[in-house]
Amino acid sequence: MLKAYKSGTHKKEKEMRPKIWVTLSDANYKKYITPAAEMKLQSLGEVIESRKVNPDAKKEAELIAEAAVIITCRGGYKLSPEQINSAKNLKLVGVIGSAVRFVSPETCYEKNILVTNSAGGIGYTVAEYVVGVMITALHRAFESMDHVREGTWSEGVPMGKDLQDKAVGLIGVGAVGGNVVKLLKPFTKNLKAYDPYLPKEAADAMGITLTTKEDIVKNSDVISLHAGMTPETKNMIGTKEFAMMKPGVLIVNTARGGLIDHDAMLLALKAGKIQAALDVFEPEPLPVDSEYRKVKNCYPTAHTPGMTEDAAKREGGQVVDDVELVLAGKKPFNNITKEKLGRMT
Repeated sequence: MLKAYKSGTHKKEKEMRPKIWVTLSDANYKKYITPAAEMKLQSLGEVIESRKVNPDAKKEAELIAEAAVIITCRGGYKLSPEQINSAKNLKLVGVIGSAVRFVSPETCYEKNILVTNSAGGIGYTVAEYVVGVMITALHRAFESMDHVREGTWSEGVPMGKDLQDKAVGLIGVGAVGGNVVKLLKPFTKNLKAYDPYLPKEAADAMGITLTTKEDIVKNSDVISLHAGMTPETKNMIGTKEFAMMKPGVLIVNTARGGLIDHDAMLLALKAGKIQAALDVFEPEPLPVDSEYRKVKNCYPTAHTPGMTEDAAKREGGQVVDDVELVLAGKKPFNNITKEKLGRMT
């Protein structure tokens, strides 16, 4: 009799624990969830992993209806408004990655369901890439590599520049830009930013001067873009802005391709007026016959600066930490509010 009581009690307690549905594939689970994060999740509730249960449509509907937390990732499980509306206990949708629109956040807000991401987890990683590519591009190391691979040597490689004391202008700050500022401090104190959403007090604390977009465009030796893609920021750097820039300015874009008018930038590149280290394009992937693959003073990469093993583990850990906060009735660290969503891609 005692044994049966214990069994029934255990079953009741299990049913009362919040259900945490982790929708990640096996590969993504191993990429983002460390053993420590896994143990934390298991301590917080009943964890259901898609990689183990392989749910069909009926089971998915049951999981959505019952789950208190759903965890997904970039390129992973999408949530429709209909699915969100069918949720009875959902408190949080945690996205490993920065973009959240694929989980229907507007519908989540209508039902008082919190949405979080892990943009902060890759902020440092992308910033490290940004500063690294600034140094590499200014030293004309990419062109030197091309010469060596083509069988020549230093003849014809343009003279480089130091990053030290250069005027660096940021367009948008955010998680990446804030880390870029920190990493640039040993190289230059001449740091400015155009970001209408950054309070002056925050900028002062970071040691960066807020200014206009025109000032950034006209007076920077290096321009680094970190803004979100919105109707207001679409093609915010175009023909007019390129005409205002210093000769030889370096443009670094790890944010969104649509921030820059690609046709206007290509003309500036071909004219030799600018250098450009570009990790984002519109469209992506970059077409095989794109001129951007051929221009020597353009250094294209495949939207990969945030893709490191270290960043992946941080991202997964941040989402799990926010699960812990929300289930404890606290505000998540990486909360994506309706206002913040309006400034995001």
